[in-house]
Amino acid sequence: MAASAPEATLPAQLAVDPELVEQSKARTSASAARVTPSVRDRWESVRRSWWQTRYPLVIATLLLFAISIPRSVESVVTVTSAFPVQGTIALFVWAAYALPLIWLINQFDFFEHETASVIGIALAWGGVIASSMAVTANQAMFSIITSVAGEEFTLSLGPAIAAPTTEELLKALGILAVILLAFRGIRSAIDGFIVGAMVGLGFQVMENFVYTGNLLLSGRGQEEPFGVVAEVFLVRGLGSGLWSHAAYSGLAGAGIGFAISRTDRSPATRLGAVVAGLGLAWFLHFLWNLPAPGGPGGMVAI
Repeated sequence: MAASAPEATLPAQLAVDPELVEQSKARTSASAARVTPSVRDRWESVRRSWWQTRYPLVIATLLLFAISIPRSVESVVTVTSAFPVQGTIALFVWAAYALPLIWLINQFDFFEHETASVIGIALAWGGVIASSMAVTANQAMFSIITSVAGEEFTLSLGPAIAAPTTEELLKALGILAVILLAFRGIRSAIDGFIVGAMVGLGFQVMENFVYTGNLLLSGRGQEEPFGVVAEVFLVRGLGSGLWSHAAYSGLAGAGIGFAISRTDRSPATRLGAVVAGLGLAWFLHFLWNLPAPGGPGGMVAI
């Protein structure tokens, strides 16, 4: 019977003070509130992390824009000053031309469309940085080709070699920059394709305007100024627009997007995707710029 005494006291030993329970809950809740950051705190953390890892690229991009914008503005002012009406019409025609293509390119993303800031930076890189720098780069490439192969070869195949080499590389740098600058990041090759197509579209629109301006300034503007605008729009806009720079850079962007998003693949596979995308963009551009019968040449050489 003596052994039953401790058993009788067990419930009293195991009893918990309700006040201690409430104090423990209060301490736990306070600790959880300190550990779990608010939405604003998480956003600030992401923003700080983004800036700390991207600020050299942001500064470099801003410097490139600062160098390139005056060149682009000069091209527009030169044409619109010599032909105020026709130049302004050409400017609005090519700007309006881009709008349905922007919508069409966005439809390739079946999940979540790219943000307006990503699209805007991509278009601006292609239309301002890549297009203005391509002028100097193409001139340098033509000089190199002439030195190596002679003037006759350059006149025949120079556009098919120089333009794809310089322009596709300049646009690819823009694709990579825009992808790295995006807050949300790139989730698939499709995202890369869309960014690339936007960079290419910006380049395409600016190049078409410059080509229209060059024809106006060449003397044809005095004879048939409105006919020049219409002719270039029909040939370069409707005739080759859908498989021009937007298509080339879209392929390059798909390769870059795959390499960045598919971290589960081997480095060799990801590098191969980049090389394949750029190589295909270069080759299609090369084919299009070949003189007849291999390519259209002339007005639609791009």
